[in-house]
Amino acid sequence: MTTISKGSSRTTPCPRCGHEAWPIAYGMVPPSVQEENPRVVYAGCVMSEEWRPDPATGEPRYGTPEWECQKSGCRHRWW
Repeated sequence: MTTISKGSSRTTPCPRCGHEAWPIAYGMVPPSVQEENPRVVYAGCVMSEEWRPDPATGEPRYGTPEWECQKSGCRHRWW
């Protein structure tokens, strides 16, 4: 689970398209923390595993997404 604290809005490039991606935060996050960290995807309390093929082996991998691309045509999620 991503822990969000003041000023922790970090970004990373999307591995698919190279656009900016934001961390995903799960749980009940107070509005004050959301205001201090605008570059975070707040996903609420429901955490669900997703699967994707491993790029190297093609085997299925399961996990809870930690990042989401912010490009509207991509929106790739990964962990």
